[in-house]
Amino acid sequence: MTINGVTIKVMTYCEFITKYVLPEVRALIVKKLRSKYNMTQEQIARTLGITQAAVSYYISAKRGYKLKEFRDLPEVNKLIDEVVEQITRNEFNVEAYADAICDMCQKIRERKLILPLIEKFGKKVIIKE
Repeated sequence: MTINGVTIKVMTYCEFITKYVLPEVRALIVKKLRSKYNMTQEQIARTLGITQAAVSYYISAKRGYKLKEFRDLPEVNKLIDEVVEQITRNEFNVEAYADAICDMCQKIRERKLILPLIEKFGKKVIIKE
């Protein structure tokens, strides 16, 4: 869509989260599970319900790692730490992980933690909630 000669990309909040934020979140979770808890790629993959290849991509920064400003927010790191702590409990499973990610996305949304990042991609983005 073009308004007054400016290209505007309309995305829902969830689309923006899915495309840009979730890969960052997963990369941070994988990195902490690997470095802090010495989990193998296979253990991480099984725990998160993703492939070992995806874990490898997160570890090698081939996936995620596009939103440095987001990764550096102390509040985001606190949320990541909370999810990692939940993951390391024995009762944690893929459903609990999905719930934890949904909770974290809701907190990110409520606290408007991604709004400063939206224009980073060169286009104006309208977030429709």
